[in-house]
Amino acid sequence: MDIDATLLCDPFPIDNTDQHETHENHNAQPPNTSRRTTVEDVEDKEASGLPRWPWTQEYLRATQSTLGHGVTSFEARHTENEKLGLSSWHPFDSQDEWELVRWLMTAGIRQMAIDEYLKLPITRGCTDLSFHNKRTFFEKVDELPQGPGWTCEPWDITRDVLDEQGKPMVETVELWKRNPVDCVRELIGNPAFKDVMRYAPEKLYTTEARRPEDCMFDEMWTGDWWWDLQKHLPADAMIAPIILSSDKTQLSTFSGDKTAWPCLVTCCKENHCPKCTVPPNKRGELKDLPHCDIFACITPDLLHQLHKGVFKDHLVSRATACVEGGEAEVDCQFKAMTAHPDLRHFKKGILLVSQWTGTEYKNMEKVFLGVLTGASDPAVLRAVRLVLDFIYYAHFKAHSSDSLTKLEAVWDEFHANKHIFVDKGIRDNFNIAKVHSGQHYGQSIQNLGTADSYNTEASECLHIDFAKRIYRSTNKKTYLSQMTSWLARQEAVSCFQSFLAWAEPSLVPAHQGRGDKDLDTAAEADGMDTGAEVGTESYHIAKKPGFGHVKVQMLVKSFGCTDFLHTLEDFLRKQSRQHRTCFPVYRRMHVSLPALQQVLHLPKKDTIRTTPALRAQGLKKAVPAHFNTVLACKFPLGPLGSDQSNPLDELCVAHIHTIFRLPEDYGKQASAHPLVYIEWFTTFHTPIVDVGMYKVSHSTRCHHRRVLIIPVTQIERSCHLIPVLGHQMVQSWMSEDVLDQCKTFYVNPYLCHDDFVLFHYLHMN
Repeated sequence: MDIDATLLCDPFPIDNTDQHETHENHNAQPPNTSRRTTVEDVEDKEASGLPRWPWTQEYLRATQSTLGHGVTSFEARHTENEKLGLSSWHPFDSQDEWELVRWLMTAGIRQMAIDEYLKLPITRGCTDLSFHNKRTFFEKVDELPQGPGWTCEPWDITRDVLDEQGKPMVETVELWKRNPVDCVRELIGNPAFKDVMRYAPEKLYTTEARRPEDCMFDEMWTGDWWWDLQKHLPADAMIAPIILSSDKTQLSTFSGDKTAWPCLVTCCKENHCPKCTVPPNKRGELKDLPHCDIFACITPDLLHQLHKGVFKDHLVSRATACVEGGEAEVDCQFKAMTAHPDLRHFKKGILLVSQWTGTEYKNMEKVFLGVLTGASDPAVLRAVRLVLDFIYYAHFKAHSSDSLTKLEAVWDEFHANKHIFVDKGIRDNFNIAKVHSGQHYGQSIQNLGTADSYNTEASECLHIDFAKRIYRSTNKKTYLSQMTSWLARQEAVSCFQSFLAWAEPSLVPAHQGRGDKDLDTAAEADGMDTGAEVGTESYHIAKKPGFGHVKVQMLVKSFGCTDFLHTLEDFLRKQSRQHRTCFPVYRRMHVSLPALQQVLHLPKKDTIRTTPALRAQGLKKAVPAHFNTVLACKFPLGPLGSDQSNPLDELCVAHIHTIFRLPEDYGKQASAHPLVYIEWFTTFHTPIVDVGMYKVSHSTRCHHRRVLIIPVTQIERSCHLIPVLGHQMVQSWMSEDVLDQCKTFYVNPYLCHDDFVLFHYLHMN
């Protein structure tokens, strides 16, 4: 049985009795210790609509005393090294030797390859290592502090297959396990996690009134479960929640049937809901746990329940059956979909995709509603939109009571509209476990925090590092014991690296989040240059233009800037300058999007491309042109940014054709920022009812498309347009030219979660 669920182990059932022992606090900015008077203009809310620093309510009883200070493993090791006169790199001779060991252990190199490398004449002649072959190398690694040990317990399993004598066959399997208490002790005692550990629950609010309807939910410690459970414990006790995630993975690729379960738990029947429909006496082996309602702790799984289950396995097939032309028509529309850097283009359609992963599911979700528009019944479009809205709301990394209300409202509305698939004879009923699971998402988020914390997509990614890659390094015989040894060594290397970052912070910097500073570093590494900021946005563009000096004729022919000279003259007339015939032209630019609590707590780099088509040369295939669409401000913003309550009021869709810069001899004011040549689309009005998306078309003036040259500081972000292709698309239209051929488009709110917040969540507010 393939267990897709993620479980959170709790020792007691939840009691919703109010707890009055609390402490109120507002997480404001650190106070300014300077005596100099300062005046700051700080917005109360972020672009996400949530407060920048939520008001908090702490659980006082669980944090009012400290029992003492224990010596961590890092501190004990550091003291021992000082007593013996050893360096922090011990048992290795130097930092360089340790860095080589870490690379050999983490780069996925086979053990035989490590042995061959250490025996190379150049390795032995040019390095003075304390190990010279595979055996001495692993002896050094095994001197590192080890984590909790592994033990093996054989199990005899009676199969449902009969042998030659008619008796059930018995198979002996190995269960490799570790003491979970030792694992928890290891995690809590690791100083690397000191600043990110939470030992008590806390409530977050969007307003200072701290009303129940103003609650915010983020990590587990902000949920009701921890808060309600704390009062069952003694005054100085704390809760250490444990997340168990299990999913079978295939180890062998081309032959054999080698499989592994990175974590094994007992579960109930997978075709029933363990929370509300399975009788207590039929809930598997976990029904008799004395102090635990384990089934209330089965958490939402975005990957298997929503992306793979509700969307791919059920919604796609049902909705496709409602399209005139069926799979073939849907496939053609996927091929003709407009391109975007954040979107996978299925240039061969979806029928030929053999290996589906979470990436493919999510990229289909971004455009699936647009693919169906015009070729499907409005009731079908309405049902599809509601499912997509639910999936995007469920993905929020920070929820408020308002967004949870919207999440549950769209799910209720989907159930009110799902009958269209029954009416069309596509399905008899919706008695589907994964569809049913949606009704528990709101309560699970309120109790245990946002669903991204329990998404099995994380454990799916770890299959490669902690199962498949390690299996390939074994001799394929007693592979389970070899895999556990390899895991123990990998863990020791990772823990030692954390110890060095703690003991030698100046030499081994700790891992940092990708904040503004990291964006600047990455921009410099990519040859990008950080420009001036307007409001909360900043742009990044290459220091050296990718195309050098480009003549006007090429801008017109290859970049599609058909009215470039007239538009440039209009721009320069305002700057009191003349035009030239050659311009530095850039291939792309990056816009730094502000952090949204529902999406990501760090800024995001948004890429905008403007590259002409390249012809095929020899074995090199032709490369299509990429001229992205963007959201641009209709007029330059003032120094304080926007004053509009609706962020869409000042924005308009534009098709950007080229990014260029004026030479410095035009004056510092004219050449302060790069410029962009754009074609405007019509302004936003009211979203179309059934699909919930804005419809736009090319803006014209005197039967010509309205074009303009504006500075890059007016570009807010990229966007994606979905062509409205009708009941049957023109077969000659391709992704490369559909933006010019098609007349009307939908603005895609599902391209990424930032767009969903902008076009759906904030607009609905």
